[in-house]
Amino acid sequence: DAAVARAEGGAPLLREAVEVIRNHPSGSLVCVTCSLVAMELWEGPAWRDLLGRHVRGARDTGMLSLLPMALDYLASFHLQAGDFVMATALTDEAAALNAAIRLVPPPYTPIMLAAWRGDQPETAKLSEVGVQDAFPRGEGSALVLTEYAAAVLDNGLGRYKTALAAAKRATAGDQLVAKSWALPELV
Repeated sequence: DAAVARAEGGAPLLREAVEVIRNHPSGSLVCVTCSLVAMELWEGPAWRDLLGRHVRGARDTGMLSLLPMALDYLASFHLQAGDFVMATALTDEAAALNAAIRLVPPPYTPIMLAAWRGDQPETAKLSEVGVQDAFPRGEGSALVLTEYAAAVLDNGLGRYKTALAAAKRATAGDQLVAKSWALPELV
């Protein structure tokens, strides 16, 4: 398929760009975008390093409005790495900061944490909130993340047909963020 061939052709260039940013001493703000590219390429060390750099940059500059988002992204890395303790600690820190600055962010990492823990009521509640909040912002990745969480939850609970349907929905379409996370659930 032509789209797969183009994506495969672009991956080496994206990996090179990630390494250039990763090894450059300047601005941590570009790290978020570049870390998302590293995430999609499954470049774990680069993903972790760039997110860590973003968190440090937000802390060092006192950018309280950016720090919770940086912590949330770093928590999602640790979640995918299987470190639920660190993911929870980072998510809790982000939630405390968000409460202090009166920001209500989308609950994407908490949805995924609840799904991986097998907490069906919490996953459903957070997914509903996440999707409702995403529509006004035009945020299609919210649907991918909630379908991914549903696939994780259903696979974990042995509901394989339901998990397969959710994984298919998560991997369909053109949203990149977290779409690749759902591929193992599809398998």
